[in-house]
Amino acid sequence: MLTEPGRYYGQIVGQDATNSKKGSPQIRVMLQVGHYWKGRNDDEGEWIPLDESLQRTLYLSLTENAWQYSEKKLETLGFNGSFTEPAFTETGIDLVCKRGSKKDGTPCENWEMKSWGDGASDAEPIDANTMRTLNARWKQEHGAPPPAGKPTAPPPAAEPAGVGQDDAPINEPPPEDDSIPY
Repeated sequence: MLTEPGRYYGQIVGQDATNSKKGSPQIRVMLQVGHYWKGRNDDEGEWIPLDESLQRTLYLSLTENAWQYSEKKLETLGFNGSFTEPAFTETGIDLVCKRGSKKDGTPCENWEMKSWGDGASDAEPIDANTMRTLNARWKQEHGAPPPAGKPTAPPPAAEPAGVGQDDAPINEPPPEDDSIPY
């Protein structure tokens, strides 16, 4: 049975450095989840003990692509810096459980640290070269983006068939003299 999505609190009961099923290095953080948050928001509520504690594991990938995120999470946990004998100064973690699905479509739980320094204040703007590369890729795969700002007026409608140079222009008032041949 899957855990309901929401906010939880877990105690760290173990950690180690291992390889994932695909052979990539990772840190496993084993948890005993014992409480859930019941409240209107993050500030107004209380921790409620679970009827039965849950054993869950966080996996922190140590690949080059994931390093910047895992590094922040390890710092938040108070990592001792040893992958040989990993340890943390923090003993408890505020967690979020979300629903997800495996590659075969089977529903699963996705556990993550609620707060680990992933806020916008740490964000750096993308450099100009990378921005140009991303723009070019998007344009190649999806076409040109819509123009920024107000849309331009549409071009004037084509003249209807049968209107020539000898005919009076469309949408202009008739001449005021008596030169209209009737």
